Amino acid sequence: MYRGSSDATPSDCPPSDGRAEGAASVGDEQRQFDWAVLVPRLVHPVQVAVIEALSRVGRPLSATEMSRLFGVKGWYVGIVAYHIGKLAEAGVIEVKDRRPVRGAEERFYFFS
Repeated sequence: MYRGSSDATPSDCPPSDGRAEGAASVGDEQRQFDWAVLVPRLVHPVQVAVIEALSRVGRPLSATEMSRLFGVKGWYVGIVAYHIGKLAEAGVIEVKDRRPVRGAEERFYFFS
């Protein structure tokens, strides 16, 4: 979130010896990010729930097991699986084990 007016000048910005934490220079302006507002908009609540579940249980879990923990059924299980895939794609979690289930493969995830 940008703090300040759109007509800010370099003299309005505090002096800096480089790039400050939470700040980015764009042209002659310096933008401050409000991480408390930004992070919840970037990280989906289901992803947070997956990370919390893996940390609390302390063992690899499948998407089905996590869905049961969250109390979701039906097509909501697909939403959980989608977000697990996104976390795995980002390298936050990884597949620790696989097992065949009804002609498919069940994957068990844990922290990387």
